[in-house]
Amino acid sequence: MSDGVTLRSHRVVDGVIQFDNANSFSAGVSINQTNLKSALDYLSKNFNKSNHWGDSVIFEYTNTVNPVLSGTFVYTEGGTSATTSIKDTLVLLQGITGLTDASLIAIV
Repeated sequence: MSDGVTLRSHRVVDGVIQFDNANSFSAGVSINQTNLKSALDYLSKNFNKSNHWGDSVIFEYTNTVNPVLSGTFVYTEGGTSATTSIKDTLVLLQGITGLTDASLIAIV
């Protein structure tokens, strides 16, 4: 699942993830329709360890073609235990932007 954009690092602050195309995070890149697949691929590869099971992060998404589809994505890592298997979830909070803390999603 690649769109030709390579995301190589990330930073998470208060549940908000930012992606970077540098090997060591220096500045977040804007996630839009041209690199959304790369962001989802990055999450799938880097948050698939047992220590992230059930963890959620949020990131802002800007659709430059159809701005009404912009918002904030909430990604929750699924996982498998001896008795449970939960798939990853991804939800777009359409029209919700500017969140600085993942705990703020409780109010939407």
